[in-house]
Amino acid sequence: DLETHLPLPGVECGDIGPKMGYNGVDNGYLRFDHVRVPRATSLLQKYAKVTREGRYVAPPPSNTKSSYATLVAVRADIVKYSGYALSQAATIAIRYNAIRRQTTHLKVGTAPEEVILNYQQSARNLLPMIANSYALHFMGDWMMDMYRSFEREREAGKFDRLPE
Repeated sequence: DLETHLPLPGVECGDIGPKMGYNGVDNGYLRFDHVRVPRATSLLQKYAKVTREGRYVAPPPSNTKSSYATLVAVRADIVKYSGYALSQAATIAIRYNAIRRQTTHLKVGTAPEEVILNYQQSARNLLPMIANSYALHFMGDWMMDMYRSFEREREAGKFDRLPE
């Protein structure tokens, strides 16, 4: 209803619930039960169609894979922002390891213990995380570029770059 913003009779909408690891995207559902949707103004029919008799017509075989493409954009974001989160965690851990000493209860006048980052195992564990964060960041950018390229091709009616 345009005034109350509540669903009309026969229309059900809801949230699909929490998702593991990617709750920033809110997905929902919409179900119609004996509801007529105006074809000319309200029915999105770019690839799949619904005839006037109500029969669903699937997209042509040349673009049946096009719905897969939108998943690529979401996955590119997941990859890129995983790299961002990893870079934050690695920065915090490395900064902490660069100032934290192995022991703090040494006698006065003795040389301080080495900082943790100077131990090979600490550096061996932490420093590759920086490289991994860069790799995830640039892979996410590359995936998004690939998606945008596909979007341009899709507008021209080309669907052959998507996998089977």
